[in-house]
Amino acid sequence: MWWVNKEEGATAVTVALMLLVLFGMGALVLDAGNLFWERRQLQNAADAAALAAAWDFALGEGAVAEQSARTYASANSTRGAFVEAFEPDLAAHEVTVTARTGDEESAGFLTAWLAGVLGHDQYFTRASATAAWEALGLGETIPLTFSWCEWQWMVGNPEDPQFPSDYKVIYHHEGTGKHDEIQQDCQGPAGQYTPGGFGWLDPDGSGECKATITEGWMDGDTGSGTPSPAESTGCTSEYFASLLDQTIFLPIFVGEPDGVGSNASYEIVGFAGFHLHGYRLSGGPEWNRAIDGYAVPCSGDARCISGVFTEYVTLGDKSDEGGMDLGASVVTLVK
Repeated sequence: MWWVNKEEGATAVTVALMLLVLFGMGALVLDAGNLFWERRQLQNAADAAALAAAWDFALGEGAVAEQSARTYASANSTRGAFVEAFEPDLAAHEVTVTARTGDEESAGFLTAWLAGVLGHDQYFTRASATAAWEALGLGETIPLTFSWCEWQWMVGNPEDPQFPSDYKVIYHHEGTGKHDEIQQDCQGPAGQYTPGGFGWLDPDGSGECKATITEGWMDGDTGSGTPSPAESTGCTSEYFASLLDQTIFLPIFVGEPDGVGSNASYEIVGFAGFHLHGYRLSGGPEWNRAIDGYAVPCSGDARCISGVFTEYVTLGDKSDEGGMDLGASVVTLVK
């Protein structure tokens, strides 16, 4: 008579169960890790797509915003990503982008590695992000401020500004060579008289030639000289030369400066982008420069800056918003 070894049968069942558990653990470790990594990739893709679209809307180029979102979604995921939903809210200045894995043919599913043994061979993957755009209200910038009147004079109707504006020369409100049309009658948005031209803000003490705009009124100087001493403030002739043919964002002030000389302060209401063509900031030749095709914009004891106002967009956060819409915007990731 043959005897059946019951222990062998029990061992076989135990091994089968252990293999099932091991496959399950493998699915948990490998597939769950793969899914977690993929969702992070998708979130990167959705974030980049939303920011790119918001950037286009901020520049008034909403017609290409969806295509930008699709391009950036695919480029920011190693396995590729496609935009499943594109939802702009122009009234709220927000756009929401939902990204899915791969391409439309793959229907947004991620293939499982081991979980297929357990009958689950795909994972559904999706991520969304919302970005917003608003007028820039705070930030670090060159310690130079333009009057609202000069901005208005160059861009035309403030309700529908022209960007880029006409090329013009901005004179300091001291010295000769001032354009009378602005100096004689120039009211800012609050109806206050503005002397026109530009002034200097106090550098923030970092050793770099910049001012940190954190509130409406900023200390400055109504004199025509650049911030000094140049070596400790960073406001050297070499620094200003590096700004030529670049777009910088500048704080815009309204009304009369409060005080005179080094005890003055300016009421900052917003920011504007300015493409710098040339300047005369002192009598020395190193402070008188212009880009190719343009002459130094003034002479003698006049101090001036020339160029065009243009749109400017930067990345930031919600705390940077709040300024008057003067053409400079901040794009932020909301969620």
